Amino acid sequence: MKEIKQSQFLSFYNALVDGEKDKCISIVQSLMEEGVELKDIYIDLFQKSLYRIGKLWDHNQFSISEEHYLILFTNISFKF
Repeated sequence: MKEIKQSQFLSFYNALVDGEKDKCISIVQSLMEEGVELKDIYIDLFQKSLYRIGKLWDHNQFSISEEHYLILFTNISFKF
């Protein structure tokens, strides 16, 4: 079983926060091509990113509209 590296997570998270949709999609595609299981992408990439975004929103680092946009953007990243 192939795991998601911390560097891959951070690349996805930073691209997500920076609004780089194509880069997010490319990272997800690469992970799938490397043999990372779908459940691991959901848990170790999407869920982890959304938890971090939620914590930052809770600490007023993101507005509610920015948080909602990033959640939507995460969903789009998987529907390529």
